Amino acid sequence: MRARYQSPDGESVIGELPVAVAGSHFGPTLRSYMLSQHYQQQVPQRLILKQLWEWGVEISSGQLNRLLIDGHARFHEEKAEVLRIGLDVSSPINVDDTGARHQGKNGYCTHIGNEWFAWFSSTDSKSRINFLELLRAGQTD
Repeated sequence: MRARYQSPDGESVIGELPVAVAGSHFGPTLRSYMLSQHYQQQVPQRLILKQLWEWGVEISSGQLNRLLIDGHARFHEEKAEVLRIGLDVSSPINVDDTGARHQGKNGYCTHIGNEWFAWFSSTDSKSRINFLELLRAGQTD
């Protein structure tokens, strides 16, 4: 992907954007920071936005929301892969599910793992069928 920039003296400069920036207005370090603040540190979007504005980052609340929500399929794929590989190479495994609130609703959090890996999922059910579906890690055979 190519980017065009006009310098203050009016000269056009054309260059290749780094692969990590392609498809986004922000680099991977800033995107990682925003994701970490929101999901690991539980900082609300409005405070992340305020901090970014204080740093001079020109971003709208909609752009921040999209960065936090959209385009994270690879993370979900990695989560499924952690469970599949963990089950393939581990014996024994521990399982537990407990009541938990998720998005304002009562539900359940299921843990599958051992001392080498940990996998969690939030669901609306604590049934045997639900647990077996989680244990199958998305396999449909």
